[in-house]
Amino acid sequence: ALEQSLKTGTSFDVTFQAYTRRLSPGKVTRPIPIYASTSVLQTTTLLPDFCMFHSYFFFMAAELRDTLPFSSTESYEYESDSDIDDDDDDNNNNNNNNNNNNNLAIVQPAVTNENLKRGSRVILVKGVAWKTWHAFIYFCYTGIVKFANLQSQGVNVALQQSRLTHGPPHCSPKSMYQLAMKLHNEPLSQLALAAIETRLSAANVLDEAFSKFTSRHDAVRNMETALLVKHRNASDVRQGLPTKIQAVAMGNIPHAGPVLTALICADTT
Repeated sequence: ALEQSLKTGTSFDVTFQAYTRRLSPGKVTRPIPIYASTSVLQTTTLLPDFCMFHSYFFFMAAELRDTLPFSSTESYEYESDSDIDDDDDDNNNNNNNNNNNNNLAIVQPAVTNENLKRGSRVILVKGVAWKTWHAFIYFCYTGIVKFANLQSQGVNVALQQSRLTHGPPHCSPKSMYQLAMKLHNEPLSQLALAAIETRLSAANVLDEAFSKFTSRHDAVRNMETALLVKHRNASDVRQGLPTKIQAVAMGNIPHAGPVLTALICADTT
């Protein structure tokens, strides 16, 4: 990549676009760009072939004529992702949105076919928040990844990330774990899994263990179930467990059945 940039004057050959904000109900909007060199990325992760139009979570902008869609009607992959911000009603939140828009204006508007003319492919990343993809690209270049706190820790994640204006970009460890699993990047998934574990305690392990995210990933479920069993006599767990049991019984969180079963079996052994 360095040699190519010295010879051509161009340090990137691909422009990714990823969505930054979530609309109700579950739609996403405001894609902004991240620039990269595919040769750098391929040394870290085996990325999909961007020429494959129907790649399962990439979409090539060359098929979109001049611009990328400003919003997507597809449901976001996991609605509780803390790496994508909620886009509140403009009529009720003009001041907050103006502040957020000031941050986004640096990289807007959406990339047009001008990039294609310069030989850069423009790719819309679907199912991954811009913050997550930004942190992933940074990891590919530097080997460094930084994780924010979990929402269940009672920290305002958006405020926390907004204060991190210097140094490596931060992202949710859960969001990065899901991305690393998609890309079959074992080292990165292990880093994210370890970050999730270090952010769990008796105060939040019950909510995390019974979440949809946990139900989708065996390694996360096994780790969190073991930690939940360890803390099953803690006051936070004992107080919150009856509500979780009722929710499972009523079919509100059927995905949490395996965790509840493991917890009950552990109590009787």
